[in-house]
Amino acid sequence: VSYKWLSRYFSLSSNEAK
Repeated sequence: VSYKWLSRYFSLSSNEAK
């Protein structure tokens, strides 16, 4: 799995949580 992909996914999750 690409680290960048995970980073992007986490970023989106964090954005929604905000």
